[in-house]
Amino acid sequence: MSANHLLSYLGEPRQNRVVILDDIEDFTFDQWELDLITDLWKKGVHPLRITKRLNRKDPDEILLALIHIARQGKIRNRKNGLMGVSVDGD
Repeated sequence: MSANHLLSYLGEPRQNRVVILDDIEDFTFDQWELDLITDLWKKGVHPLRITKRLNRKDPDEILLALIHIARQGKIRNRKNGLMGVSVDGD
């Protein structure tokens, strides 16, 4: 559904717009980082361990990368979901 279609569906223009996630410092990743995130996710590593492994400051950056990777169809849900199954991500 396009934004214009949604607006007409709602019947009125949006008000009080908010830009979300504007406090996240770094939305950029090298391809090797995305490949590593994909590999670690498939191994069951918790996102906080992935954050530390990549020396990222904000775990939300990893979560957003995981959303990006999932939308590309490269990862799926896993056993224990976000928590994963791995005790050690190193």
